[in-house]
Amino acid sequence: MFYVTFHEPNNFNRDVDVYFNNRYPKEWLQDLLVKDIIKDIDHSESLSNYAVECPVLGIIPLTRIFGGTKALILMLKTDRVIWGTACGDSRS
Repeated sequence: MFYVTFHEPNNFNRDVDVYFNNRYPKEWLQDLLVKDIIKDIDHSESLSNYAVECPVLGIIPLTRIFGGTKALILMLKTDRVIWGTACGDSRS
């Protein structure tokens, strides 16, 4: 479900990168939908709970995936309210 709010709720998250990088449980990377999100947005393959293979950069830590990917995973896996601009610009 997608909601639009005009106030800042208690579970609001301004900095998706910091929140994701410091709090994601490794179990999230075992979810096939999360793997598909990483593949579709980052064009990268999830190798383990901590690394992805990027066609441009090679093997990188999970913390280096796009902010929009992190935001979408947080929307899927938590009840955090994510700022829409956290998704950033998309590339094709």
